[in-house]
Amino acid sequence: MEENWLRTLYRFANGHKALFIWSIFFSTLSVFAGIVPYVIGARIMTDIIDKQYERHEITWLLVWMLITFLFKTIFHGISTTLSHHAAYNILNDLRNAITNRLMQTSLGVVKRFSSGTIKNTILDRTEGVEIPLAHMIPELSANIFVIIVTVVYLATMDIRLALSALLTIPLASIPLFFLMKNFEQKYQNYMRANNQVNSVMVEYIEGIEVIKTFNQTGTSFRKFSDAVTSFKEYTLNWLQTAWKTQNLIFALLPFTLLGVLPVGIWLYLDHVLTLNQLLLGLLLAIGLGGPLNKLSLFTNDFSAMKQSVLNTQKFLELPLLDFRKKEIGRPLDGSVDVINVNFGYKKNELVLSNINLEIPSKSFFAIVGPSGSGKSTLLQLLNRFWDVQSGKIRVGKVELTELTQQQLNRTISYVTQDSFLFKGTIEDNIKMGKPDATPQEIEAAAHAAMCWDFIEALPQGMKTEVSFGNNHLSGGQQQRISIARAILKDAPIIILDEPTASIDPENERQIQESLLRLARDKTVIMVAHRLSTIKNADQIIVLDNGKIVGAGQHAELLEECAAYQRLWESYTQTEEWHISNH
Repeated sequence: MEENWLRTLYRFANGHKALFIWSIFFSTLSVFAGIVPYVIGARIMTDIIDKQYERHEITWLLVWMLITFLFKTIFHGISTTLSHHAAYNILNDLRNAITNRLMQTSLGVVKRFSSGTIKNTILDRTEGVEIPLAHMIPELSANIFVIIVTVVYLATMDIRLALSALLTIPLASIPLFFLMKNFEQKYQNYMRANNQVNSVMVEYIEGIEVIKTFNQTGTSFRKFSDAVTSFKEYTLNWLQTAWKTQNLIFALLPFTLLGVLPVGIWLYLDHVLTLNQLLLGLLLAIGLGGPLNKLSLFTNDFSAMKQSVLNTQKFLELPLLDFRKKEIGRPLDGSVDVINVNFGYKKNELVLSNINLEIPSKSFFAIVGPSGSGKSTLLQLLNRFWDVQSGKIRVGKVELTELTQQQLNRTISYVTQDSFLFKGTIEDNIKMGKPDATPQEIEAAAHAAMCWDFIEALPQGMKTEVSFGNNHLSGGQQQRISIARAILKDAPIIILDEPTASIDPENERQIQESLLRLARDKTVIMVAHRLSTIKNADQIIVLDNGKIVGAGQHAELLEECAAYQRLWESYTQTEEWHISNH
């Protein structure tokens, strides 16, 4: 069941309630301090008209006007400081909640969203909550309170004068109704156009090498330019259709004299109001213009905040992988059992069908098959990136669904063909395998992964700054750092997804040696397209179209499995071609 967006916002704001209460308090003082000069002004004008004034008395009244103005500024500064502290804390909580949710949901669900959409939501859409939170809650509360108090005070003079001060509210509500009629739909279209720009931008930046290589700079830039132009045109069209109505509201709502001036003069001529009351009423009505104008601005902010929260809510309500909260059993060893597993990315399209495996502890197990046969998907199921549709997967005789996330992370190390380095130093990247590792342990892992020599040769050594897609390390060097990370983690089960797929022969040899050290006394499950790397596996299974079509050792499969024979023949022909071309 979807949570109401206001309840979601309240849930995050509730932890910072004290800051908002004090912010509202000081905002109220600020608005009242802003009304006081109008009251003093009425007093000065009455005294001047009645010629009952002293020069020094007028001077002191003017000084008090200045003092109240200064207090208004000071109180407003304190209020906005407190509300901004609360708002940015809420943004921090929101962003952490979204990223935590992404970490706890299945990889398949996350991949439904483009990287541009995720970036746009976490950074930009949550930022859309800040301005309304920082200003709307304290200032809206204070302004509504001041409007009520002022209208009540006017009612003590005459109820007709008080009602006339509110005349512009129903008048401004008519164009406001038409302005907000299709606001949600238009805002959603705006968000879609914005997400498209972000997605195309990320795609353009990430694929810049391919774009330049295939001379597609014009085509790709045109795609990006078209997205930006489309976004610009939609935004401008929306603004052009709304600005006249919006300006009418902004002009009409704060113009309280529209009702107060004629009603006040009529009441004065009928001797219902004194001259002092008339002037005070007129000035208080003028003073209401500011708070009423704020209300009109906050109407738009309120709708924008609603859409921003609804946008983030999609991520806050992503389905979670149901990990255990407490440990109820521990894996006994490094064995892996796959029992009658079926899985598909879509309900009626199975990618893996009736998979059964028994992988003994501390064995070397290989998975081969043509592209699209389900090899990588099977490895990701073992690492619980997705949950199976039916069947069971056990690690150390314990079902994956019975493990806490921490237990699963401690049990399995996963090395893919796409090495990923996070922004930070090389040392930071290796330490991700064991955050509390000592310098000696990190160095030992680097030696074991055969990356110490090239790290030591760098000017800053382990302290060299790297990041994904922005470093001077080769693919093989990055892969060895990833392996060092896995060695440091020291998990009993190692999953390797074609770790040498895109590596040159020299780096492949070094990576193979580092993998041998990583796999010592471990259970190794490896997908490989270079079949020479898995010839000595304890068992090899052959996948084809999501089904197991062969199982055994290399020699057995060459004799008995036609699918493996085709893979081996294709591999040897490729290797012979490489040799003949060098």
